[in-house]
Amino acid sequence: MDAAPLTDRPPERIVLDDLVVRRWRPSDVAALDRAVAESFAELHEWMAWAAELPTPRDHAAYLAERDRSWADGTEFAYGIFAAGGEKDGAPVLGGAGLQVRPPVTREIGYWVHSAYTGRGIATRVAAALVRAAFAAPGVERVEIRCDAANDASASVARRLGFLLERTVEREPAAPGDTGRDLCWLLTRDDLREGRARLG
Repeated sequence: MDAAPLTDRPPERIVLDDLVVRRWRPSDVAALDRAVAESFAELHEWMAWAAELPTPRDHAAYLAERDRSWADGTEFAYGIFAAGGEKDGAPVLGGAGLQVRPPVTREIGYWVHSAYTGRGIATRVAAALVRAAFAAPGVERVEIRCDAANDASASVARRLGFLLERTVEREPAAPGDTGRDLCWLLTRDDLREGRARLG
């Protein structure tokens, strides 16, 4: 996979009033493990990686892979934390990421700890990642993909002004999946012409 040039990389830390969205660290493994375990019932419904409850070893491998992906410029994964609570061991409120889809696209993904859903966290974090993606001069498109039955994820895309570009059929990857991916799109022109609603 092609990598993002060094000049096109997003910031490692984004502050959003009461939230800090920062690059995962290897020392986040225990907090990530706790958050996923506490949210497993909901994550299991939609996330292929949560088919079974990941172990601390799985999370350590995940964080190491995310570190490599950041270094090689193919994916930029973040933990979501309460402001002031981003030190090692602080509770994880969720996770998010920007994946590079060459040549001109970034894809946003996100999940929120079950205890913190319904507070607009995913919407605010996704908006920040849209801004970070379009700060790179070569990025023309940002996508959000979710299963057709995942109303919460689709509502984030709609709130931010993404338009449904297409539906892609695939094998269901999680128990809640229908096997129909909704592909939501926001373009640089949408941003320039005021159709994006990033707050």
